[in-house]
Amino acid sequence: NDTIAEIHFLFRFFVRDALLAEEEPIRELFAQHRVELPDDFSEIFGNADIIQEGGLSYVQFVACSLSLEPSIVCKESMLKAMFRFLDYKDQGRLSDESLSILLD
Repeated sequence: NDTIAEIHFLFRFFVRDALLAEEEPIRELFAQHRVELPDDFSEIFGNADIIQEGGLSYVQFVACSLSLEPSIVCKESMLKAMFRFLDYKDQGRLSDESLSILLD
């Protein structure tokens, strides 16, 4: 799928040799390429970092990116994968705690 390949390329572009896509390097890359970020980019980025690692792992980055592509996300296999991602404690359900982490 071309969309997934593009998402993978973007992640590698943002992280370079690191393991996480961090906010400041992304801001710098966008500035270098004269791409304007929304005023609330820090808030958006912070909300995407649900585990509070200071950056987005590959899985988090892909999950956030795929949410913009409904034709991929709205398949049963993808919905199951998203559920497993959101159920980061592997409880087989989404708890109030895991959802509150996502919403805080």
